[in-house]
Amino acid sequence: MAEQEIGWWMLQVQFQEKYPDQLNWLSSPISRDELLRQCIKLIPPSNIKVNIKSKVWGLADLDTDSNDEYYAELTVKPPVMRIAEEKSPGILDDKIDPRIFTPVIINIELQLIFIQKTPDILRFARTAYSFADVFGLLIMEAMRHLDMSQHYELFVEPIAQKGSFSEWYSNLEKLNKLTVHYVGPNLPSRPDSLIETLKNNAKSFRDTLKSSSVDLTANEPKLSYADVLELDTATSERKLKLKARGIKLSYPTKWSSKDKLEAETLYLNIEERELSNPKKLVTLIRNYIKNRFFR
Repeated sequence: MAEQEIGWWMLQVQFQEKYPDQLNWLSSPISRDELLRQCIKLIPPSNIKVNIKSKVWGLADLDTDSNDEYYAELTVKPPVMRIAEEKSPGILDDKIDPRIFTPVIINIELQLIFIQKTPDILRFARTAYSFADVFGLLIMEAMRHLDMSQHYELFVEPIAQKGSFSEWYSNLEKLNKLTVHYVGPNLPSRPDSLIETLKNNAKSFRDTLKSSSVDLTANEPKLSYADVLELDTATSERKLKLKARGIKLSYPTKWSSKDKLEAETLYLNIEERELSNPKKLVTLIRNYIKNRFFR
């Protein structure tokens, strides 16, 4: 059986902890992994939908064979749609409410969402950033149901291609300023790494001053090649918010992780007959995660 190369976008879910003095302690925060799990499990049965430019998005057919990985269908109902207009859209819920769908895999431990780039769904959301907006709104509404919005600030961003920061840095004559923006504890970093050190320093500064966020700035920093690669990886994987200023060809230039970095597309091979098998898709993504993030 011939294999097909299937493209996936990867979204990083971030629950950034709000400083305790900001909170109204009518409820207690739950852990990030449990919060994502509860949000994903809540969306289909609670019929949580979001309307973006007259397109209604939701989740259906949620399934899991473990507590850390979920399979679901991301569904969209266009503004005007009749069954006769679509030969095989993938009709979910009921026949009078047809919806186009695409498979998604959610990894709870790493707070990652994988979205299959099927042609039908790309007609209604063309970029990874559009899908990040969809999931951001779905999860935010579930957080509101769970009364967790007061404890965490939600961000959903696409995993970006590596190389943006390192390419910018390699063309500099001088690095003038490097600023780390820190809201609160979130995604884990490798112990004893530059990223972990920066986060710990920012956290200490924030906690001492009891502030809602911190911008930690270094003037004329000296970065090693390893430092540049580590910062590049951390920003592309959305584990660090960073902005920098420097001089290029005698003119000021700047870089920021807030800019829309080009989203990374993951390509995986799978046999055509297995495309509709949720367990095969989950296994495919599980193996990729193991090889990339746990080596």
